[in-house]
Amino acid sequence: MPIAQVQKVIDDTNSATTITVTLAAPPTDGNLLVLMFITSSGSGEPIGLGSWSLAASQSSGGGLNEIRLYYKVAASDAAALTVTFEVATRCVAAVAEYSGMASTNLLDQTGSAIDTGTPTSLLVSAAGATSLADELLICMVGHYGNVQGPTWTDSFTAQGDRQTGTGQTHIDLQWADRIVAATGTYSTTAGWTTGRPSRGLIATFRAT
Repeated sequence: MPIAQVQKVIDDTNSATTITVTLAAPPTDGNLLVLMFITSSGSGEPIGLGSWSLAASQSSGGGLNEIRLYYKVAASDAAALTVTFEVATRCVAAVAEYSGMASTNLLDQTGSAIDTGTPTSLLVSAAGATSLADELLICMVGHYGNVQGPTWTDSFTAQGDRQTGTGQTHIDLQWADRIVAATGTYSTTAGWTTGRPSRGLIATFRAT
């Protein structure tokens, strides 16, 4: 079965200890679920994600926002997912469901990037080559401040862009995906129009 996106959702909260994101329908058992979120600096580790595995994160350095990318194999999951934080925080969260993915040993490569200046682009690269030809690539970029965009290079397709907050307290999450059919060390450059401190994560997931 080829890799395919089934559904996705993105939502935000300006100041709360929880955020709930709700898919259009409960995910199908055996499919891959990907959870991405950006929070204010100092929000702490999320609570209640025991069935999820952390693929990659950036939560220190530069006094910026915190970004995390989790994944799991769907198993009797509800359409709604609630993430709880240690303190009230601004948050933008996205969830996506994919079919055609492996049921075990899902995560392959990860990578991260950070620029604490005022860039209008960020190159995010996986640390190594994918182990299989057929894989799903997910990239997310979080910004300290609102931005306009995004654009993505290297055949990545924009999948979500949302912000919350006011003035200099804005945080913004942008994400994209790509389905590949050859091994390689993959990367993408996210671009936007307003220079902001930014972080990025990339993860690759194996197909069946």
